[in-house]
Amino acid sequence: MKFSFFRPESRSTNLVLRPRNSRSSGLQNLGLNSREPQLGLATVSEYLTHQKSYTQNKTLVEALLLFLAVGLLALSSQIRIHLPFTPVPITGQTLSVLLIGATYGARRGASSVFVYLLLGAVGAPFWAGGASGLAALFGPTGGYLVGFLAAAFTMGWLAERHWDRNFKSAWTLFFLGHSTIFVFGILWLSRFVGFQAAILQGYVPFLPGEIIKTTLAALILARIRKD
Repeated sequence: MKFSFFRPESRSTNLVLRPRNSRSSGLQNLGLNSREPQLGLATVSEYLTHQKSYTQNKTLVEALLLFLAVGLLALSSQIRIHLPFTPVPITGQTLSVLLIGATYGARRGASSVFVYLLLGAVGAPFWAGGASGLAALFGPTGGYLVGFLAAAFTMGWLAERHWDRNFKSAWTLFFLGHSTIFVFGILWLSRFVGFQAAILQGYVPFLPGEIIKTTLAALILARIRKD
């Protein structure tokens, strides 16, 4: 006599409810899709502003985003290493500028950097080494400051067009952002030391750091996208 205690039919019917389905439906109620790591939105900032809390507290959220960006720029600019053979220091603010541009998008990123530059221009010690004022803005390194604004907009514009979806494209994105800063910086520095000297003093010494910061920024952004 044979007894059959295990039936394939009963075993398959036990697998009916899946937590992933309930999670997905919950996200769909918010207008999101759990199957897409990027949430269907171009930038982290855009993702935040699509939440219900943003529509209820738009001014507060925008002010908080601006405060965080300016604060990060001001703090990172204090990381400064002076090189004796060039008026251009090594700073941490370039990495912050590019991350803000890539995550905030073109409009918010450029606006945040503009406010940062404006505060420094009127005397707030927010630039590298606590520098500020129009004398610093129109000095030998002023072109790099203006380049921050152009790079933030460029980074945001490209990120909104999905240039930041994987490490390879993100690395290219950040390299272009760094290059934008150097173009503005070198052209302005050349007015003080000549074009060839501007290349040797304002770009060549910083090329290894550019590669390192570009790689670091791409890794950070890839991690943000993954989360």
